Amino acid sequence: MKRILPFLIVASVCMCPAAQQGYYRFAALYGENVIFTSEGDLWIASLNGGPARRITSNLGTESFAAVSPDGKLIAFHRWENGGPGDDVVVVANFANRSYGSYTIGFPQAGSWRVRFNSDWQGYSENFEGYRSTDLATEPGEYDGLPFRAALSIGSYSVLIFSQ
Repeated sequence: MKRILPFLIVASVCMCPAAQQGYYRFAALYGENVIFTSEGDLWIASLNGGPARRITSNLGTESFAAVSPDGKLIAFHRWENGGPGDDVVVVANFANRSYGSYTIGFPQAGSWRVRFNSDWQGYSENFEGYRSTDLATEPGEYDGLPFRAALSIGSYSVLIFSQ
């Protein structure tokens, strides 16, 4: 029996459908869910089982998702070839509250400019116009990335940063 037990454990793991379907990296847990990278896109799955759902689908690669404890704010790194001018960090706030200082990871050192702010009042005077500014990263691993910075983001809005 002692010789058969390790084989049975390995066989049961290998027979699991999730173990056969892909390559999973950079998991971010929140509540009963996990967001992870597979096939160059972000996916979400319940820790209680069931199928995973793809939540991004682009020509580039998305990875290093970070999720707030309540699951209402998600940030991720996106790139096609990588490096300055190609690296993008996307932050989406699905909460009915703003965040005045929320730290996330960044892939490169230096200044990161807000290229898109969906809460900008130039789109509509009905928008809040929450002030989100350019950032300067500091060394220190955060969310699996080598640099970090604190940002501010309005409720129900999206920010896109690049160098």
